[in-house]
Amino acid sequence: MPTFAGAKLEQAELGMVNRENADRLSAVPGRIDGPAALCGRRPVTNDVKSSRIALAGITATAVVGLSGAVLTWLIAKEDRETQQALAHDTRVFDRRAKSYVDALTVMEPFDTQLGIGGYRLRVQYKGRTKQWLREWHALGKAIHELEARRIPVIAFGSPEARLQYAKALDAATTAVEEFSAFGYSGFDIRRYEEARDEYKATIRTFEGLARRDLR
Repeated sequence: MPTFAGAKLEQAELGMVNRENADRLSAVPGRIDGPAALCGRRPVTNDVKSSRIALAGITATAVVGLSGAVLTWLIAKEDRETQQALAHDTRVFDRRAKSYVDALTVMEPFDTQLGIGGYRLRVQYKGRTKQWLREWHALGKAIHELEARRIPVIAFGSPEARLQYAKALDAATTAVEEFSAFGYSGFDIRRYEEARDEYKATIRTFEGLARRDLR
């Protein structure tokens, strides 16, 4: 039967063994002690917390940078589209202005030709003379120039300007046709003058439209 002294000795030896085992276990690398070891989880150290905070900061910075880049790209795209639209409008305006100026450059002198032709038909010409023939050819050439100027007006002019130019061309063509009938029994100077007056009126309307469109 063990004595009291023997029991004390056994307890002392057991305590020494437990301490030795504890020292060996604490020396094992990566060993986790304390409550975290009981639940199988590694404790969150200050280094881990700092790493998580740094990662969150980097992510937020990346998101902000990406948003800024997308916004910059959208603004630049809108600016390019606006500049392209303005450049297109400028080109159209310049071409419209040129078409109007070129048309009026031909329309005005032709009106003078028709006026001179009407005077000569009424007062000077006594028949289909060589002088009349030369003037008729000149009027026909002017009609071709009017027709050539119509294409740019159709391409770049306003709807109202296109309509008035077409009316002017029709009136001018009628006047030349009446001029060519001089010397025949069906010729009537009044039809020629009516066509010339209509042509003059369309010129004035076309000029007003040109000033409106180019303001």
